[in-house]
Amino acid sequence: MGNDSRKTKAQLIDELKKYATLLEKSNDAIIVLQDGLLKFANSKATEITGFPAEETLGKPFIDFVAPQYRALVMERYRKRLAGEAVPDKYEMGLLNRKGSVISVEVSASLIEYDGKPATLSIVRDITESKRVENSLRESEARYRTLFETAAEGILAADMETRRFLYANPAVCQMLGYSQEELLNMGVMDIHPEDSLKQVISDFDSLARG
Repeated sequence: MGNDSRKTKAQLIDELKKYATLLEKSNDAIIVLQDGLLKFANSKATEITGFPAEETLGKPFIDFVAPQYRALVMERYRKRLAGEAVPDKYEMGLLNRKGSVISVEVSASLIEYDGKPATLSIVRDITESKRVENSLRESEARYRTLFETAAEGILAADMETRRFLYANPAVCQMLGYSQEELLNMGVMDIHPEDSLKQVISDFDSLARG
């Protein structure tokens, strides 16, 4: 990071009190770390973690990081201060006041604060989005298991192209095709010509709901 960039960010951070209203209205937590300690945190940080400022400022920031992420976070913190290349954005876990882990996305950059190197981090709570993501992944795994083990043949096709997207083992056995072969075929490839017109009509009706 060039000196001009550092000076610009340093000027912004040095004016934190002046911009207190703007910082307090932020939808994300804004924190400053220096010498391994938490030097500044806006009210959103308190809202996310449940820790009031007086319980966090001046304390080692690593104490508020979930144990399984501490080695990674500390390594990136040290490398960033040393000017080494590290990801500017990554996901990790913080501990809230109840001891539960909060999933967060961190955007960090190197700055100067009170004339010394520090890091500015913008922290976004993604706990709910991760919960939804994990729930969808678990649901997909459950349904895939049901499809794979079903005795009935199951085929899924794209509504526009009518090409097959999924074929379970039962339908492969019924039709005598491998899954790879079926996924290179479509609705029109597996029906007799004399019934094809009705099949396509029925398929299009289903596609329209």
